[in-house]
Amino acid sequence: MYTGLADENGFVTEKMLVRYSRIAKGGVGLVIVEASAVNEYAIASPVQLRIDSDECIPGLRKLSDAIRQHGAVPGIQLFHAGRYALLGKELLSSSNVPLELIPETFFYPRQMRIEEIEDTIFDFNNAAMRALEAGFEVIEIHGAGGYLVSDFLSPRTNRRTDEYGLTIEGRMKFAIDLMKGLKNVAGGNIACGFRLMVDELMPGGVVFEDAVILAEQLIKSGADYLNPLPGSHEAYIQDKISEGLKEPGFGVSYSRGLKKIFPETVIFSNWRINSPEIAEKALQNNDCDAVALARPLLADPDFPSKAEKGLEDKIIKCISCYHCYYLALQGTEVRCKQWEKKKPKETQG
Repeated sequence: MYTGLADENGFVTEKMLVRYSRIAKGGVGLVIVEASAVNEYAIASPVQLRIDSDECIPGLRKLSDAIRQHGAVPGIQLFHAGRYALLGKELLSSSNVPLELIPETFFYPRQMRIEEIEDTIFDFNNAAMRALEAGFEVIEIHGAGGYLVSDFLSPRTNRRTDEYGLTIEGRMKFAIDLMKGLKNVAGGNIACGFRLMVDELMPGGVVFEDAVILAEQLIKSGADYLNPLPGSHEAYIQDKISEGLKEPGFGVSYSRGLKKIFPETVIFSNWRINSPEIAEKALQNNDCDAVALARPLLADPDFPSKAEKGLEDKIIKCISCYHCYYLALQGTEVRCKQWEKKKPKETQG
């Protein structure tokens, strides 16, 4: 989850080290570091973590070491904001479909040329090499949320008529090329995952059946796990959808659907898993192989250790107030009201 704790150059800061160390101390098995921009066009925030130059490696190495030293496996997510890169160099997209994040205010991304797509794949591959050099043991491609990779998958935003569009096979080619490139870089010693858009929650967008077709090809291309995510920012800002997303365990149905179709593949479950009871039920019912927590760990980084000790009543729970989300949209440090209210003497980092 985005923290807003990188510096203006996208480098790791001391506050970021503190934040991730605190999460690792809380008993998680794996920490996937937030969306890390692979090039100058990929940036969505002025304080977003970057992995687009070798200058980033020393700080990232400190970060992976800090996570590992506190008992968790360090992973990292490779990211391109695409049409949401409102603070990047230019808005790039699969097609020049207007974006409306603010009512009656439109942004106009530019359709990427084939050579730019190829350059971006190259940038993802280079970012993966930096992640390996920095000591990360898991690498995940962000292919959801309406960002660049899922933008290509969506028939709502991808109006291309070349090899990267027109059909579902064309629309998913970018994602498949990225996964093949990642596996080629990582070899067999690093787990490679994919953050998968399972339902865009928008008319004319990605539906679960599209995600299944892509998932099958990702697995064939070497994906070791799938981490499903519903929606995009254009969906999240709609009141009716955002209220529905607050339902406890909302994301479990998507992981359940994927697990039934791909029983041999590791499937994560996430989104509104804000209690040990929901998490345990999903695992016991074979709805997933692992539970991924983001906002629940912002609310209480000790969620896992408290759950293990049977102290569920002591967990500071995420109430889905969206305070952290609005901070992220503002491009500033992300914090949790619940944590600060109940743990005022301990910094979040």
